[in-house]
Amino acid sequence: MVGTVLRAPIVLAPARSSSAGRGGATHDRTATVVSRSGPVDFEGCNDVVATVTVPARPSAPVRYTVTVANDGPTTCGPPASQLVPGSPTLTVGACGMLPAVVTDAAGDDIYPGPVSFSCPMEAFIDIPAHTTVTATGNWPGTQALGPAPPRVSAAPRGHYLIEVGRGSQVVSVPFTLAATPAATSTTVP
Repeated sequence: MVGTVLRAPIVLAPARSSSAGRGGATHDRTATVVSRSGPVDFEGCNDVVATVTVPARPSAPVRYTVTVANDGPTTCGPPASQLVPGSPTLTVGACGMLPAVVTDAAGDDIYPGPVSFSCPMEAFIDIPAHTTVTATGNWPGTQALGPAPPRVSAAPRGHYLIEVGRGSQVVSVPFTLAATPAATSTTVP
């Protein structure tokens, strides 16, 4: 425990474009959630720690929580000229302030994968000293495979990682997809 933030070991993943160097993840079958924490690059601040929490055995779609803590003595954020009036919130994902990807057991980026996104204008936020902000991410349980344009399909049951961050500062959280989107749908008689 450091200040008011729980710190846990992290797994730093190699570059996302390669599956080299990634071993199979071990999974605690009794855990209901899996959390990992570690430093992330956020607006160039050195004292930012992200905690990513994922259900251990979710069905698709998978919702996960990212809490970002500024443990430093000063506000972390962009220059005032880049701030948008109002109260922008932290976003995580393909178009988020914090990028997030889902990788399969081989370490390949399957979501968003080789997909082009048309992201809305990014709204920057400040995180005051000794403050935390939280965002919710969502993976629909799909995989984008192959060269552009990729083939998009339901991801099979199995082991995955949600990786939040960029460069060498990535928080990776293993989980096991228990049911695919097709398996979770129901038919009405």
